[in-house]
This record gives sequence, structure tokens and C-alpha cells, in this order.
Amino acid sequence: MDANWPKLLAHDPDRGHLTWFGYGDPVEDARDLLPLRALSHPEAPRVKAYRRQYREGVLPPVFAWWISGLNSPVVLDGHDRLTAALAEGGRPQVLLLSRAADAAWVARWAEHAALEYEKRVATLEGPLAPTRIANESRRLVAQLQDIAHSPELTRAWPFPGGAPGWDAAAAAHVPGWAPDADH
Repeated sequence: MDANWPKLLAHDPDRGHLTWFGYGDPVEDARDLLPLRALSHPEAPRVKAYRRQYREGVLPPVFAWWISGLNSPVVLDGHDRLTAALAEGGRPQVLLLSRAADAAWVARWAEHAALEYEKRVATLEGPLAPTRIANESRRLVAQLQDIAHSPELTRAWPFPGGAPGWDAAAAAHVPGWAPDADH
């Protein structure tokens, strides 16, 4: 999650942003974390209190949930803690929640990675073979860790009542809310 932290406060200060089609700039369009609400100003009183906690090393983590359809984690809780850490020039601790990958899927992909490793190592010869085997071993460990920590697809179900049901529920919970028919 390190590449885009510096841009999070400056980019789209009024809302989170994800670009699925890239507009041709994968670096600029990448997002490591998607806030679900506007980030508070770094000088807001609550953020200032969290900034002090960050400096003291006692800032609670930001809770985020991995959503596979967005290919991004979204901030569930901790928007002001996130702002505080970034305002202090640091990075908050992030507790990332996701569905665990199916054990059979993990085993299948781990076996595939191990077989590929065995094929690559079997062909290595010469005086540099031990160094190259060590490099291949580190690569295998990284692959296995990625496989073991891969999140499962996020599941979703249609809202009861469809779009009209959603509009009614949103209007009931947020007075004055109206659907944006233009977007």
C-alpha cells in the first residue's frame, strides 16, 4: 500500500476515487485505499487529537475491507486516523479484512508453484547454481505467501426491491437524499 499514500490527501479531497479504465496512466489512476467518505481537514479538532496519538505511537489502526470488484480496500473505520497519520507524514497501521481464500484453491496454486520451482531448480548448473537456487527459493517463498494471503472474491447480492428499494432505504436514512439521475 505504499505507492500512493502521498497522493491520498491531495487527490479528490471531496470524495474517494477509483478509475477502472485507467485513462492511460496506471500510476496516476492507482489507488491503495478508498475512503468511503470525505477526509477531514488535517487541522480539524478530532484529527488534531489523533495526530497527537500518532506522534505518541498509540494511534489505533484504520480498518479496511478488501472488495475484489473494486480491486481495492475501502476504509470502514478510521478516516480521521488515516488523515492524522498522513498529516504527520507517516502511514497508519491498517487492519485489512477480507474473506479467506478457499483452502483447496490455496493448495492447488501452491502445488503448481512448487512444481514450477522444482522444474526451474532442476536445470540450474555451474558455479552460480547455489546462488541461483537461493534466489529461486526466495521467489518461491514470496509466491507461496502471496497465494496464502490472497483474499477470496467479495460476495454481493441484489438489494431487496432493486433500485427503487435502495432509493427508499437511502431516503429513509438520510433526510433530503435524492438519487442522482444524471450519473
